Amino acid sequence: MIERRLIVDNAPAAINAQTHVNHEGCESGEDTRKRLYIKRVDKGLLAYCHHCGQHRFIADTMEDRLGFWRRNKDALVEKEPKWAHDIALGPLPMDAKIWLRDYFVTLFPTIYFNGVTGEDHKVALTFYDSYHTAVGIQVRNLHREVKPKYVTYYKNAAARGSGAWFNRPIIDRSGVLVITEDYLSAYRLRNDSYPPIDTLALLGTNLTDKVLHQIAEQEYKHIYVWLDPDSAGIKGAFNIVDQLKMYLTTAIEVTNLGIKYEAKTCTREKIMSLSKAYFNPIST
Repeated sequence: MIERRLIVDNAPAAINAQTHVNHEGCESGEDTRKRLYIKRVDKGLLAYCHHCGQHRFIADTMEDRLGFWRRNKDALVEKEPKWAHDIALGPLPMDAKIWLRDYFVTLFPTIYFNGVTGEDHKVALTFYDSYHTAVGIQVRNLHREVKPKYVTYYKNAAARGSGAWFNRPIIDRSGVLVITEDYLSAYRLRNDSYPPIDTLALLGTNLTDKVLHQIAEQEYKHIYVWLDPDSAGIKGAFNIVDQLKMYLTTAIEVTNLGIKYEAKTCTREKIMSLSKAYFNPIST
């Protein structure tokens, strides 16, 4: 179990804020990449380790609240979410074009990829919900030494928790949905698979209630989960499969692919080969 001391000592002060630290005593071995995430919610603290998969909830007490208040006078102040209107989009800078080409993205449609005005090391990935409505932007920082790597901006409060959908109308569907962890993997699979499939990028390793409801409405026959092959992705994939099987009708087949590489790193020929092997709609 994750130690209470480790959670309380490193917890953020603001509601909905999150910190991440090395997980001391991690069952999966020494953690040097700060894989223990700690989030403050209304009634306490949530902790989850992306290395070993352990999680723990600690309810707030007056003693803990006093401790947080002494350390930070702004304690319990809700963190303001980031909104899409705060981002000024512009043409793709050269760094962004090189980054996209490194992942075999050869076309740069404005509907999906933009630069960020005044930031030549960033690329803005516009994402849409299952109804083809633009609901947010995920900004990728291309400088390795600058953190965080990704920052997500939502169009409005109702859009929070949305994933990035690349799908067609129901009447033109193969019945197959592939769920990925990141935006480029979903984009590549949607564009390079044959026969065509629908894809969804979670923009992380968690399946939100909002996305779960959207999946249920789309009438898919087969759902495949293809997350990154690191510890967080492996653990997240199993959790997502469990959630889908619990929530969806048993007539929908849910499969964890467990492929040992990321979709966005595959060549177009490799993706076409995989799509024929796994996602052929004839089998539906």
